[in-house]
Amino acid sequence: MIDSNQKTVIINNIKLRGCSTSTYNLSLLENLKNTVRVNKSCLYKNIECDKDLIVEHLNKRYELAESITDEIYGKKNLLYFSAFLNDDYIDILNMCLNSIVSNTQLIDFDLLLITDSETKEKISSLSVLSFFNVNYMILPPVEDGPDASMKKLNIFDYENINQYRKILFLDIDSLCVMDLNKIFNQQFASNTLYVSRSEFTRMQTLTLIPFGIMHISDKDANFFYSNRSKIMPFNAGQFFMINSLKMRMHFDNVRWLASAWPGPYFYEQSFMNYYFVFRDLVKLLSSDGVNKLICVVGIYWKGERRNFNFFDFFGDPDGTAGTSGSSGTGETDETSDSSGAARFYNHKLTSELKQKRLIVSGASKSNFTKPPPSDFWNNVNISTEYKFHDENSVVIHFAGFGPGPVAKKKYMIEYINKHNLSV
Repeated sequence: MIDSNQKTVIINNIKLRGCSTSTYNLSLLENLKNTVRVNKSCLYKNIECDKDLIVEHLNKRYELAESITDEIYGKKNLLYFSAFLNDDYIDILNMCLNSIVSNTQLIDFDLLLITDSETKEKISSLSVLSFFNVNYMILPPVEDGPDASMKKLNIFDYENINQYRKILFLDIDSLCVMDLNKIFNQQFASNTLYVSRSEFTRMQTLTLIPFGIMHISDKDANFFYSNRSKIMPFNAGQFFMINSLKMRMHFDNVRWLASAWPGPYFYEQSFMNYYFVFRDLVKLLSSDGVNKLICVVGIYWKGERRNFNFFDFFGDPDGTAGTSGSSGTGETDETSDSSGAARFYNHKLTSELKQKRLIVSGASKSNFTKPPPSDFWNNVNISTEYKFHDENSVVIHFAGFGPGPVAKKKYMIEYINKHNLSV
């Protein structure tokens, strides 16, 4: 039984691990410097008191959203993408759309592409679009990948959004391997974001920059502690939601947070995880509550993953129970010398080695901490050693920010060929 003093130690350590100056986040900020961004136009300063003010105001906005009577809009189903940048990304989008056509008996949903005028001209030439009722939401050109990814948050600005009741977002680096209507035909609640995650995602990654904002308040830390049996970070490359008034307000809140936040962030994933997870607004996108309808797989470093009792680690009074190395994927491989935490709780820390499903052959050893240069991915031999999806999978999302679109195409095609997918 954990007494109040022990609980206080754990909560304080959660806050310390989740702050911007923690060893974990400093390491990730270095490794992810090509994809981490800072909002230079916000009015707040990157100091703790300003961050506290932002979180306080965000909580008030959330309370307002929760206090209203919800309203559900529309009748139709909508699938949407955020599609920008170069021709290689358009090739990947073409692969994704063809996989949907190959595996979906009836295209009973509209397709929306959030893009810019120049990219629209290129996309509109894809022959696969003839199978869809296609609409476009035209925005100004983006600066880079993170900027393009953030545009998915603009969905409720779409002029015809009130026509749609069920909304599914997919990143373009996805493949449909089963009828997509299996997702749309599920019955879901209106005030919940339905998400997916990699099988290697761990609860503790909520304290790290790819899944948070590197600022955990007392309220957040207490929520984290009290809900440790169910909370989990998610990959923002896919989500499903009901078009409701509350969900619109939640998305407005996330966008406000992104505009006001003065610290570093990792795509929209940092803001979406912080807002939706810490306010208990997420559930697994699943037909049975267990098996994922969308499997998330990415390029991971070759090596081991060690599991351990997270709250034993945080209970360590002197902070010496564990060390962490970055895998370059936004997740951490945790190890422990079983000294401090086990002594504090009289628990034996255990580890379990898990082989990663999609491995870049020869890309790294287990202690590799920095991504290779970008031109590395153009020639790397990517090895998909195991079948990642199963009989429940409707979509496979090939996540991973390290490689560019050329490498993504390579390992998506290899996966298709290896497992004889009809896409």
